[in-house]
Amino acid sequence: VQESAVQNLWLLTAGTNLYIHLTDFSAQTFEERILLFQDKSYIANRVVIITHCILVIISTWGMGLLLSHQAKGFSQLGILSFTVFGLTEISRMVFSLTYVNGLREKYFGETNLQARQFLEYSLNNAGLVNNIFFRIFITAFAFGLLFYSIALLNRNSKSDIILGITFLVLSVITFLALVNEFEGNNTISKLVYWSSITLQPLLRVWMGVWIFKNFNKQTQ
Repeated sequence: VQESAVQNLWLLTAGTNLYIHLTDFSAQTFEERILLFQDKSYIANRVVIITHCILVIISTWGMGLLLSHQAKGFSQLGILSFTVFGLTEISRMVFSLTYVNGLREKYFGETNLQARQFLEYSLNNAGLVNNIFFRIFITAFAFGLLFYSIALLNRNSKSDIILGITFLVLSVITFLALVNEFEGNNTISKLVYWSSITLQPLLRVWMGVWIFKNFNKQTQ
């Protein structure tokens, strides 16, 4: 039962990760974005992101607790970082589904010109708040990966060291993604995109295998 639960958790985490990064909403103009409040695919995407973040928090806590036996400080910092990451992204999605979509719906049904201008101003400012959430969650994710990589690199197992290097590589890519929020470099954007649909899902499955193996060792 435990093996099945671990496998299902990490398959869901990897699967939702792929879904999130492969789902595209081509709402480029303000008028197209207004209609997102009634787009069921968009709403479903936000719900999946919330679910994914909950799964990430649970699974990274599991890994952090196992790592704490040999690297308590870094594992606890990693747990904190991944929790901030998950809760920030959940908050961002709830903000989008409630406040932003609420403004969109009001704008869509409003006929008064002044009221529409005020709603448009509010929606543009909501985008700035969204950027704050996004940059906090990227930062927390990058540090979570970094702390777990250090914890893994301090272990004696060769497979743990390889996993730690993988965490470190993804951490560097995530820090680059944060820098790219201000630089807008196309090469970095492509690197971040391809890592999100290849390295991240593979790493999550690998983490699931790692947790299962190490949990069995400690319960024997």
